[in-house]
Amino acid sequence: METIQLLNSIMPEIRSSVVYLTTAKDIWDDLAIIFAESNLPRVFQLKKDLMSLSQGSISITAYFTKFRSLIDKMDDFPPVPRCIYLSTSCQYAFLTKLDEYEQVHKLSQFIMGLSNHFTTVRG
Repeated sequence: METIQLLNSIMPEIRSSVVYLTTAKDIWDDLAIIFAESNLPRVFQLKKDLMSLSQGSISITAYFTKFRSLIDKMDDFPPVPRCIYLSTSCQYAFLTKLDEYEQVHKLSQFIMGLSNHFTTVRG
């Protein structure tokens, strides 16, 4: 019964691609694959916007707000897969280093977009 209810709640254009599946779990799994792949253009656009973002003539507060908004949107997407087969201490060290790398990458991206007025800060 729940499979029929689930199928009835899906738009007809999408329903035709999952109607042959027999369980609700199979339908959900298939939909997850379909819609996860459609995130790629959005991730691409966010990365492009982030790479082209610069302070220009706006205040540093306005620039930071735009930057932070793009970073927050990027953080909404699934994170980089992380290995779970390392020993606990090795895994902790690896994840700590990966988190540090991500923070440095974000900071570097922010600094690259600052106006020339902040040249000394970049140094």
